[in-house]
Amino acid sequence: MRKITFLFFLIVPSVSWGQWNSFAWKKESYKVEIMADSCDGNAEYETLTTTNTTETLTNERTEGNSEETTITEETNDYPITTKKAQRNLYLDSLSQRLTRRYYSVCPPLNSIRITSTYGTRRDPFDHKKISMHAGIDLRAYYEPVYTMFPGKVIKIGSDERSGKYITVTSGDYAISYCHLSEVSVSEGEQLKAGDCIAVSGNSGRSSGAHLHITCRRSGKVIDPTIVLQYICSVRIHTLEELERLALL
Repeated sequence: MRKITFLFFLIVPSVSWGQWNSFAWKKESYKVEIMADSCDGNAEYETLTTTNTTETLTNERTEGNSEETTITEETNDYPITTKKAQRNLYLDSLSQRLTRRYYSVCPPLNSIRITSTYGTRRDPFDHKKISMHAGIDLRAYYEPVYTMFPGKVIKIGSDERSGKYITVTSGDYAISYCHLSEVSVSEGEQLKAGDCIAVSGNSGRSSGAHLHITCRRSGKVIDPTIVLQYICSVRIHTLEELERLALL
């Protein structure tokens, strides 16, 4: 048995530059644990990496030979410079853009622990049998389930294997949330990342309450761990940019 742990922080960032000085940073640890056994009893797991698409934060100051914009009123002998005001407007716009990026993704649960990884595994109902697990299982005991990306609900259904499930598309990706106990959305509904769509449960072919996630890209099944790592990457790097911005 081997644990692979990812750690990042959750934060609710400010959207107004004028509030940075009085803003109290509220952080709480957010942990992703992967617990898995290979079929031969030896724990094996290949670490997956994602491309960092975080934009570089730049501070566009007016320096050197740049001309400074001034406004002169007839009733005032002293010109009023707008350089500082322009800089504050730029910083405020940048902080809002970073905040939108932070909320453009969302973990599917308040706490993430992967109890069964993607790939071959021992069948939970017949331990002598090796089967393909085309998704990941997350520990969840009747907890709120959130959509990970903005998208559209294309299917809500129920079958003997997946139990109650919801499928949400976002671009080329289709993500299914399975073994649910309650569904709180309808087909065709447009969603934002972080919208509560269901309550996890134990429906279908399940050995206990949990959340199963299946992910397809252009119709092909992929490891949902890649998606979780991408969400972690986006939030971690966005927080770093916001912290740098607060120091400018």
